[in-house]
This record gives sequence, structure tokens and C-alpha cells, in this order.
Amino acid sequence: MSEDQTYTAFAYQLQIASGPIEQVLRVLKQGFDEGETATILVFEDRTGRQVDFDLRGSLDEVLARGLPAPART
Repeated sequence: MSEDQTYTAFAYQLQIASGPIEQVLRVLKQGFDEGETATILVFEDRTGRQVDFDLRGSLDEVLARGLPAPART
């Protein structure tokens, strides 16, 4: 994943988050922890591809799973 990739999340027809994946995951995790039950769809903006994220665990765990791995040199 490129650092400049952005994502947009929708609950029904309402856009609930848009931006870099870390920003979007923070919004999704907060809703998940508050018991939000709406079906959430997340799309990679550049390709339109739908993506899924595991929101279980702590925010740090969610971010570790969702963020790209650091580049190795």
C-alpha cells in the first residue's frame, strides 16, 4: 500500500470517514467500540476496491493489522 492512498467509509449512504487508512480506521474502531451496528463499507479511493478490516482488539492492534508494513532496506 502506498502512503498516499486514501479510503472512504460509508454507513448505508452516509459517508462517515475519508482519508488515509489510519484516520479511517480510528473512526471505524470508535464506532465498533461504541456498539455501532450499521453495515460499513470501505473503499480504496484510487481503485474503488472494497476492503475489509478486523476491528477486534485494541486500537493499536487494529492499526497494526491495517497499516502497511514498514519498508525494509
